[in-house]
Amino acid sequence: MIGTCIHHGDVIVIDRAVTASHRKIVVARVGDGLTIKRLLIGKGRMVLKPENPAHKPIEVTGRDDFEIWGVVTYVVHQAR
Repeated sequence: MIGTCIHHGDVIVIDRAVTASHRKIVVARVGDGLTIKRLLIGKGRMVLKPENPAHKPIEVTGRDDFEIWGVVTYVVHQAR
């Protein structure tokens, strides 16, 4: 999530009570793993979009192995 200023080693706060909506940054379970991506919703589709151009979007529409785990609400950076 380099494009959103979330870097390796940062601490994120996730709120599971917030409803995930279009363009929110979410923590999602896809298969057996967790990922942090921007949620895009539109035209009957849901896509998890990385903010790092080295990674590809993940189409999650209709997947049984997909769950939004929570919405990222805060990011804490280490002072260097």
